[in-house]
Parts: sequence; C-alpha cells; structure tokens
Amino acid sequence: MGRAGTHYGGRAVVLGRLIRLLNRREARDLRALVAWLCAAAALQGVALALTAPFFIDLLAGRLDAALGWLIAVVAATGTFVAVQAAAQLRAFRAGIQTARALHHRMADHIARLPLGWFSPDRTGMLTALNTAGIPALASYPALLLRPLATAVVTPAAAALALLPVDWRASLAVAVCGASLAVVARAAGARTRRVDAQRHAAADRAAHGVIEFANAQQVLRANGAARRPHELDAALVGAYQVNRRAAGAMLPGIVGFSFALQIAFAAVLGLGVLLILRGGLDPGVFLGVTVVVARLAAIATTGAELGVALRMNAGTVDRIAQVLDTAPLPEPRPATSIPAVDAGRDLVAEFESVSFRYDSTPVLHDVSFQLPARGLTALVGPSGGGKTTVTRLLARFWDVSSGSVRVHGRDVRDIPTDELLRELAIVFQDVYLFDGTVEDNVRLGRPEASEAEVAAAMELAALTDLATDAGRAVRVGAGGALLSGGQKQRISIARAILKAAPITVLDEATAALDPENALVVQRAITTLADRGSVLVIAHQLRTVEAADTILVLDQGRIIDQGTHEQLRKRPGIYADFVRQREAAESWAFR
Repeated sequence: MGRAGTHYGGRAVVLGRLIRLLNRREARDLRALVAWLCAAAALQGVALALTAPFFIDLLAGRLDAALGWLIAVVAATGTFVAVQAAAQLRAFRAGIQTARALHHRMADHIARLPLGWFSPDRTGMLTALNTAGIPALASYPALLLRPLATAVVTPAAAALALLPVDWRASLAVAVCGASLAVVARAAGARTRRVDAQRHAAADRAAHGVIEFANAQQVLRANGAARRPHELDAALVGAYQVNRRAAGAMLPGIVGFSFALQIAFAAVLGLGVLLILRGGLDPGVFLGVTVVVARLAAIATTGAELGVALRMNAGTVDRIAQVLDTAPLPEPRPATSIPAVDAGRDLVAEFESVSFRYDSTPVLHDVSFQLPARGLTALVGPSGGGKTTVTRLLARFWDVSSGSVRVHGRDVRDIPTDELLRELAIVFQDVYLFDGTVEDNVRLGRPEASEAEVAAAMELAALTDLATDAGRAVRVGAGGALLSGGQKQRISIARAILKAAPITVLDEATAALDPENALVVQRAITTLADRGSVLVIAHQLRTVEAADTILVLDQGRIIDQGTHEQLRKRPGIYADFVRQREAAESWAFR
C-alpha cells in the first residue's frame, strides 16, 4: 500500500512521510519549520566550533585575539538563541496545525471508505489513532523535531567550522558523528520487529475496551461482568508485547551510550597521544575537547528521545495505511438526479448483480425492480443476503458484477451525496447521537419546521416524545437513555422526515410491541403511497401488505410475487407464512 508498506526506519524518512500526509499549507509550514530549526542547529554548531580558536589563543597568551573570538562566540550564541526562540514558537504552532490537519484528513477519508473495511481491529486502530496517536504526533514538530535537527545538523556544522582551525579535529568530529549514526540506525532496526506488534496489540486492547463498555447491559444481565472477558486477554497481550518492546529497545539505548563513551574516550586518548608526541597544540586539544563534550551531550539527548521518535514513526505509518486505503471511486459531480416523475414506473433496478465479500460469494445474479410507488418486501432465511441488497442500493460497496441503477443511472456514476439524498435508511442496529430527540430526528432533514418534525414523530408512534418537552429529551450516547423501541421509532421518524424517493427499512418493527408495530406499519403504508419502500421484515403483517415480495435464499432470488400468490406455492415463503401464523395464534391458556 505505498507508504504503508515501508519500514519506519530513518528519522528523516519519517519526517518526509509526515509531510506527504499533510495538506499543502501545513506541509509548507512544516518545511519552513525544518529550515528554521536547521538554521538554529547550524548556528549552535558554529558557536561551539568558535570556542576552539578562543581557547587556542587564550592559552597562547594572545589575549586580544582571544577577546575577538569571544565576541564572535557571544554573537553567534545570541543569534542562535534568537533564531531558536523564533523556531520554537513556529514549532508549537506547527504541532497544533499538524494534529488538526491529520484529524481532518482522517475524518474526510474514513467517510469515503467502503463499509466492509471497518473490521473490529481496524475500528480499534482508528480509535487509538484519533484519541492517542495523532495528539501524540503533535509533539513531533512541537518538541521532538528540534532535538532531531540539533543531533544531525549541529555536529556537521561544527565539523565544517573546525576545518580551518585543525583538519584533524574536524575529521574526528565527523567520524564520531557518522559512527554514532550507524549505531543509532542499528539500534532502531532492532525495535522495528516488535513495534508493529505493539501497535497491533494496542488496537486490539482499544477495541476490547469499547466493546466491554458497550456490552455492559448484556454482561451484567448474564452475570458475566466480572468473568474473564476478551478484554482481559487483549490487555494482557498488550502488556506482554510492551514488555518485549522495552526489552528490545534497552540494548539499543545501552549500546548507543557505550558507543558514545568509547568515541569520546578515543578522541581524548588520541589528543593526549598527539600532545605527548608534539603533534598537537594543547590549546587545540582543549578547544576540541570542549566542542566534543558538548556534542556528546547533544547526542545523548537525541538518543533518549529516540524511543518517542520511533513511536511517532509507527503512528505515521498507521495513518498512512488508512489514507492509502482506496475509497469507493467517486464520479465527478454531474447534473442532479432527476426528480421522481409520476409517470416513471421504476425508481431503482438491480440487473444481474453478484457480490463477493473478500473471497466469499454473497449474492448471485440478483435482478429485480423497485417501482416509483409501492412496498417491496425482502424475505428469506438469515444470512441469505437481504441486508447486503440494501447496502448495495446505497453503494456501501460496489457490486462484483452487474449493475444497480437509481432513476436509470448506475449508482457508480452518481456522486455519493446525491445518491444518499435519494435514500432514507432505517438500519437494523439503530445508532443515536448524544443529543436531544429532535436533534436525532432532524438528521433526516435539518431545515424541516417544528410542525414537520412533530408530524413525523407522531407518524412514527413517538406520541410520548412529540411534545415540545419530549423533543428536548436527551437520548444519551448511542441512545442509551431510551428503550429499544423508542430508538427504532426515532430512526423511522428520521426517515419519514427526510421524505426521500426510496425508503429502506431493515427489520423496522422488530423491537416494537404489537400496538406500536401496527402504528409503524401504517407509517410504512404512508411512505409507500409517497414513494418506493424496500423493507426487510419477518413479521407477517408487514409482508402481507407488500405489493411485491422477493424471496431470497443463499444469495439468489428464488421466487417473487404477491402474498396470495406465494403462499400457495410450496417452498420457503409458504413455510414462512405457516410458522408466523402458528406463532401469532399462540397464547396463554
């Protein structure tokens, strides 16, 4: 997957990948920040190198020359401090901008991904990235980029500035810096193998926490809230992987520190040897020692931040994995979908549609038509592909072969926003946002009047919530403060308010008591008089009212017709009717 397939190795490579993930403005600002930080790091290297001739002239008794060098050191240091202060202000601003830009890009891209992409592990990954990964990544330009620039640029600038003073000192600094860079790279390579495992374990743990929180009612109702849960295994797994990661990082940290001390000792030993042989001036040795000691401190700081840099590298790769996932192809905006023509017989059509989910066949050569007005029911055994049909109509996935058309146009040629304006969907699993009842109903048509909202709620049997006070009731996260029937009816009210040409209902009356189910059935009838309704239902009352019934089994339409036609034919539908009639006639004696 492009960037996602690359290893997060060199820190500069991480910076390049991060820049490619940003929008043009934020990428330009981050490049400008790098330039400022590199300029500050270069000035620091020059200021350090200027201390060498100062000590040389000071020990040689050339006080006037030493004073000149001291003035140069102070000037270079003052310039360095001013440039670094300006760069740090830019760094904090860049950190905030980077996090905001990545959140926006992720949100925009996630909204265009195929529904089938959202597996539990990937949902956990998105949660971890957006709540922890991206906010932590803001520290990269704000706090970590400056030490990185200093660790790379300052030694190089010091080596170049020392060249006119003593080429051997310049060579020593350059060789030590290059050697330490090789050691740091090797240490980083050791941690890459466990870093991906650490992120995967964190994703599973994040998904486990969300699932555990959402499933509290079920767990407590079954006395399982304190029993071992998948979350326990996920958290233990994350702990074990983090321990292995720490163990893998420790040798690299110790090895780098050891290599740094060896390099510093080698410079000192070589300098002393050259002084004893008369090949090096003591002043040069003292000046170089001061420079190398300061560079060693800079390298130590860079090594200590290496773990955080590698964690940011992993976050950048995981963001790239998401952004590199291809969304469903989006056609260019064209003319609007034509309004429903009263004289037009069809509003939607499936023609020879087959669909595979990954490598699993789900639908086989499905063909049917939805009239501009009327009720069409999908019935059949569970797992037969009924919900998949509704998802393909809304283009949550693209068909493997055949075509789905709305108003005569292939849905692949209709921009998503335009297509979804033509559909009102009531899902089997209703999700309500943490707001008021009215907020959730108005999602169907935000510009609707108060009277229209109240009318839609009345039609959806929300009589207890259709008042002014009732519409202001808060539903809680996911509708936690309402009953299952209330949540389903709010979703139906949302579809009624939208008044789209096509309404899709997936088990719309499943969670309702008989009285409210009858009221909602009347609402479905009203919707069918206004437009086309495609309903998945297992309640006989809903199916009997359908103008056309499609019998779906193992991904194929095996029969279709009216209720009276199908009940007389031996097969799945006749069995369905007998079972429902038997269930409805059951009562306490």
